[in-house]
Amino acid sequence: METVRKLAAVVAMAVLVLLTGCAASGISEFDREQRAADKLDLPSRYDDVQVDSDSTRWLAERDGVDFYAAQSADGTCLILVKGGDVDGSLAGCGSGEVGVSGLGFPTVHLYVDGPPPAPTESMIELTSHLYVFE
Repeated sequence: METVRKLAAVVAMAVLVLLTGCAASGISEFDREQRAADKLDLPSRYDDVQVDSDSTRWLAERDGVDFYAAQSADGTCLILVKGGDVDGSLAGCGSGEVGVSGLGFPTVHLYVDGPPPAPTESMIELTSHLYVFE
């Protein structure tokens, strides 16, 4: 009987570890179906990152830059598209906190897991997970 209990505990622990490894991003936009406004025709340079085109979600817009999140083999991606020019887009992928910055683009951070830090004067909240730094 003791062996059965130990085996059950080991199986339960293994299932928990597997489910934790498959946990989705904490971004609520991934909990809904993809809408027409969420879709991006990503250039081939994103093929190496293995961005799932069915996972792209529009998050916000500010000063002519659209901000999208997507799932990839490397975690969650933050994609910045200026003036609708997807070919000139900028992206970063990872887990936890994803920061993106580049010439002609704002510095932006996407807080994927857990709550973002308390905003400072230099942070502008676009969504509960997305902040622009000035």
